[in-house]
Amino acid sequence: MNEAVFNLDTHRRMALSFFDQKQYAQAIRHFELVVDPKDVIFVEENKDLCFMLADCYIETRQTDKAIAYLNQLEEVLKESPDVLSRLGKAWYYAGDKPKAAEIFRKGLKINPHHVACLVLLARVYSDIDHTRPDIPQLFHKAIAADSGSIPAYYYFGVYQSNRGDYAHAIENFSRALKINPFHSPSIAHMGIVYYYLHEYAKAKERYELALSINPSDYNTMYNLGELYFSAMNDPANAYICFNRTQELSPNHFLAVKKMGVIALNNRNYKEACRLLDRAANIRDRERVFQPDSLSFDTELVDVLILNATALEALGRIDDAKEKLRAAIKEDPLNQIARHKLQLLSRNG
Repeated sequence: MNEAVFNLDTHRRMALSFFDQKQYAQAIRHFELVVDPKDVIFVEENKDLCFMLADCYIETRQTDKAIAYLNQLEEVLKESPDVLSRLGKAWYYAGDKPKAAEIFRKGLKINPHHVACLVLLARVYSDIDHTRPDIPQLFHKAIAADSGSIPAYYYFGVYQSNRGDYAHAIENFSRALKINPFHSPSIAHMGIVYYYLHEYAKAKERYELALSINPSDYNTMYNLGELYFSAMNDPANAYICFNRTQELSPNHFLAVKKMGVIALNNRNYKEACRLLDRAANIRDRERVFQPDSLSFDTELVDVLILNATALEALGRIDDAKEKLRAAIKEDPLNQIARHKLQLLSRNG
């Protein structure tokens, strides 16, 4: 149907339908035809619609649009923690965590019991400095304010899991699942906990259950592949999972790298070269953040050395040397790359 013949009510229904299906990109174009953030009366009477459009921008990581739009909403809905929680979240995904924390604190000054601001502030603090003693307090305060908050239980569980407190992490994921048995992030993260506990059968069960609920969850698909690869000695199923991961997320560096490693182990050297080249290009292009203590990318160096190994097996010695020189340029002190380059130069 031609969009021109759609009336506003049709666009509203289409937007809500796409939103309910979590098809946020499709929902945006319909919401934008209905929502006018400058119309004071409309905004005050349709807050839920306005917030849904903001959520769509955030979920699709259109952070610039989200920030501009939420600043407009804030002009109408002054001192609204619901606006501020979303604005802080947009800044968080834009990469400015201190700015996000400042906005969440502003929201909590207005309403000290606002659950979203409490949980999001705890997440930011955990990213910046996970040793802060006030992080558990923020989660406990959020749960006290709303004992039915799935995000509070889930992100508290993630925080505890990251700190190695697996027993309490499982407790919080289980509490989230009592509220919503189909909350796939909690199920998937329980799988991660069981993986760390070396309870691989339970981990596999949780990963597969989470993927049955949300088949497009590429992180869980990757984790299932890693379980097959590193814990269950099943490279065939691992390759299937890694391949599906990179189909869902084409720039998933680790999935592409692991496919290259499996090809190399199978002596499929041409395929290994293709995949490891692709992995190196992804890593080099994205230049993933490295800790201050490292001036080089260890993953990129590893991929270059693996690629050199495959090239050497194909008899492409000059190309192998080139990869090793690139590895040494990235990490001048890497002894593996230096030793392999010396051997190739001596023999060639």
